[in-house]
Amino acid sequence: MTSSTPSNTSIPAWVGPFFALLFATWATFVHLGDFSLLSPDEGRNAEVAREMKVSGSWLVPTYDGATYLDKPAFFFKASALALKAFGDTEWAARLPSALSAWLWLMLLFAFCRRAYGPTTASLAVVVIALTPLFEAFARIVIFDMMLGLFVSSAILAAYRAGEVEGKARRHWYLLATLAAGLATLVKGPVGFLVPLLVMSVYHAVSGRRALIGSFFRLSHVLLFLAIVLPWFVGLSIACPDFPYYGIMKESIARFTTPEFRRTQPFYYYGLIIAGCFFPFSLILPAAIREGFRRSYRLHDADRLFVVWALVVVVFFSLSQSKLPGYILTGMVALGVLVARVLAQALEAHEEVARRV
Repeated sequence: MTSSTPSNTSIPAWVGPFFALLFATWATFVHLGDFSLLSPDEGRNAEVAREMKVSGSWLVPTYDGATYLDKPAFFFKASALALKAFGDTEWAARLPSALSAWLWLMLLFAFCRRAYGPTTASLAVVVIALTPLFEAFARIVIFDMMLGLFVSSAILAAYRAGEVEGKARRHWYLLATLAAGLATLVKGPVGFLVPLLVMSVYHAVSGRRALIGSFFRLSHVLLFLAIVLPWFVGLSIACPDFPYYGIMKESIARFTTPEFRRTQPFYYYGLIIAGCFFPFSLILPAAIREGFRRSYRLHDADRLFVVWALVVVVFFSLSQSKLPGYILTGMVALGVLVARVLAQALEAHEEVARRV
């Protein structure tokens, strides 16, 4: 039996986004300081931040008083500021990661709302926040969540630049460059390599290869250097061994050699996705299939997220050093594809309900 009158029980449009954002806040901040720092990474990173706060040495990190050059100082600075503001607590040490996670979810919500609508945007926030890998890294003192925020900002800003023309395009590219520069300050060359690879492949498969050259315009290169060089030059002067150690050992050797004893088989990240994306990994094949189908027939943003996920997983699968957090940005892209499938199913259900 069909009804000719509209339902009076329809849910207001603001309810889904409101509860999605409320859930994001709960998932990233509640119980943040309820457990002790984990060994070895959290304890080491929090101690580096504490020593930075005490010594006031914001350029050269130290660990137990010795120079510590394994990672750039940007994340340590953020943690040191949090410790200075809120005291030497687990909550304060983890605040930069949690805040980065929350801002990342807000960024994805804003992008997906514009690209797909509020239903997909809300579901994307819930799916990603419920992903075990995302939830874990949002609550530990480690670089990957802040890196992911800036890498994703660079990718989404570069995508937006391709949608507009003139002065607006220049502004979006400058914003993408700014984000890539900050990502580099968080964790080194991977901060600009991942956005560059993702967007280059995206433009190539989209038939817009001319846009790849936009990344190398003089104004963009100069902005990137203005962000990165003061740190790099200053640290190189203070620690002459840093250029070799930071670039050759911590970046190139980590990727190309088994020196760091983190070698895993090529299919390692397939196992990580199956476990750390659960339960959404159960519907991931359908999400990827639908993403491929839509990417060439319906929506450019679907193509972006498919390319994004594949490039990240393949790139880090080629590395001789593999850790779960390396593919965090790729798993977030998969989360958006899953949200698209769930939103499609929900909208189909609502359409059936309206006809009954």
